[in-house]
Amino acid sequence: MKKLKPNYPAFEVVDGPFKGHVYRHGQEYAPEQIPPRERKKFEPVRKATAKAENKS
Repeated sequence: MKKLKPNYPAFEVVDGPFKGHVYRHGQEYAPEQIPPRERKKFEPVRKATAKAENKS
């Protein structure tokens, strides 16, 4: 899964096969859901490890 990088603004695709898709911060997207021209705007989602989740 991938998420929008913090240094890129949310955006909506206006043409092509992904027309009308909106990409926002805080959402996760499968690689096939991301337009090829926009892939540089996304980064892999880091999953928390069990160790990190148990710390308080």
